[in-house]
Amino acid sequence: MKKTFFKLILLGGLSLVFTPFLQAKGAGTSAGLTLIEASGARAAALGEAFSAMANELCAMNYNPASLGTLKSGQASFLYQKGMVDDSFGQFIIGSPLNRGAWGLQVGYYNGGSMDVSYDGLTSQNVNSQTDLMVSLGYGWNVSKTSWGMNLKYLSSELIEQEKAQAYAVDLGLNVPAGSRVRLGGAVQNIGTELKYVEEGDPLPRIARAGMSINILKGASPLTLLLDAPYFLNEQEMRPAVGLELGISVLAIRGGYRKVGETNEFSIGTGFLLGRTSFDYSFGMMQDMESQQKVSLSMRFGGAGSQAPEFAKKKKQEKKEKDTIVVLPVRKTLGSFGRTAPASSQKTASQRTGKATRVYYVKPGDSLGKISSKYYGRSDMWSTIYNANRHLIDDPRDLEPGQKILIPR
Repeated sequence: MKKTFFKLILLGGLSLVFTPFLQAKGAGTSAGLTLIEASGARAAALGEAFSAMANELCAMNYNPASLGTLKSGQASFLYQKGMVDDSFGQFIIGSPLNRGAWGLQVGYYNGGSMDVSYDGLTSQNVNSQTDLMVSLGYGWNVSKTSWGMNLKYLSSELIEQEKAQAYAVDLGLNVPAGSRVRLGGAVQNIGTELKYVEEGDPLPRIARAGMSINILKGASPLTLLLDAPYFLNEQEMRPAVGLELGISVLAIRGGYRKVGETNEFSIGTGFLLGRTSFDYSFGMMQDMESQQKVSLSMRFGGAGSQAPEFAKKKKQEKKEKDTIVVLPVRKTLGSFGRTAPASSQKTASQRTGKATRVYYVKPGDSLGKISSKYYGRSDMWSTIYNANRHLIDDPRDLEPGQKILIPR
């Protein structure tokens, strides 16, 4: 309980430290809105309540600390076609490192063409607006808490004449508060103004806090996401909520977000095909304006590449019954809390054909990391998993302090 209280104080302190600086100029409007475009169809379908999301690369756009929770390499492509002639495309890639994880995000916005007249006599067809956004992020872990930072660059051009550039930074943290709850907090777009000629406006500065709750686990997980982003320039809270249900390789999503006097509703779905997932979202505001987003994501490397959170595999219907693991020298299996008739006992060496060692899982461990430690390569994680199927339901979920066997 004390640890959870400390985490809540830490989240509040982060907002208190930066809020006075972010509010220095008072209420106003924001420029560089490309920085707050939805980073994926999954996020858009969930009302963009993504501050406390874990093991999801696209969440770096809402909280850079989410990078510290990655269990595998990920890449994602997004395309969005607007109601008029505008469009937005984005590519994100990232991967875990020994002590954290990195992420790179590149987005491009095209406002479509328009006719302008510079001399009052003739007209010329030009692009109304083009934006290029690049964000480089890094997340690292201290105990169970993930910290993160994004460095951002934005280049914008209006009617192919006026150009502007801006630089910004995001800071955030992501921390579990029990086995089913995760908290997230971030301050975003702290940086320079986007200035065309002599006129400049601040970037969309945001202080946000969020929570994810795993209501149901197992073969059909149900997750509730809550977000409270406060837009400092507009001095406006824009609360959001999302709900996601996983059914085998299918995810069903719904979300709500309030922006000023406007209520925005969204729905979407996701499909898992091996290590590739396809996501779609449809958003509608109360004035009946709608937006559709499509994204394609892939996972690579590491034990976490098997599936995203919404597509956890169903538990095996037939497991080894009442198996006791007996090490060749010592009878340490009783420490696993298992009992079985002598006739049903099998040693790990009998199952794998090799002698075994005992390893105590540490915070932040994954089967890939443990494999690297003992075998010098992470892709042998499946060897460890196969030797511990009676102890591990999901190769991505290891409990600190848990005992597992390492075949020699």
